[in-house]
Amino acid sequence: MSTIVLPLVLVTIDRGEEVITTKVPEHEIPILKVVHGDDAISVEDEETPEEIELDENADTEFKRLQRKYRRINAPDLVVRAFPTGPGELKHAGFKSGGRSSNATSGPAQSASRVRPPASKAKGGAKPPEKQDDEKADLQAKLEKLGVQYDGRSGVETLREQLADAEKKAKGGAK
Repeated sequence: MSTIVLPLVLVTIDRGEEVITTKVPEHEIPILKVVHGDDAISVEDEETPEEIELDENADTEFKRLQRKYRRINAPDLVVRAFPTGPGELKHAGFKSGGRSSNATSGPAQSASRVRPPASKAKGGAKPPEKQDDEKADLQAKLEKLGVQYDGRSGVETLREQLADAEKKAKGGAK
């Protein structure tokens, strides 16, 4: 899979009675503005040392964003932020057209990974929000391969399904 590494920016979201600070790639800011309103979003000048690694395919990223910002019984917020579709993600460095490569060696890996600052050590269980991102990424890969899955399945089950599907796609499974 070809990937793109993007820096995370610090964003403050004013939700009335509470203010939330989060880190997102810059191309997600228009979606946050659709969700919370232009005036509620401010990008902090403070740089973060963290980065996120994403599939470089604009279609894949567009679908990831749609899963991430999906709301039940609500309009598609990603389409409202990017009305002409995945092509609007080119400005962030994503490539349109073609297909992203799913060729990997070893176990299936998430299409998006947050890279911690170099000074922090890896280890321990993933926080729930990272598990949700990984689950969404795995679901996107399964959809791309045409594999049906239960949306209630856990990350481990989805990893196994993806690994099986990739083996079958490569002709390795019978």
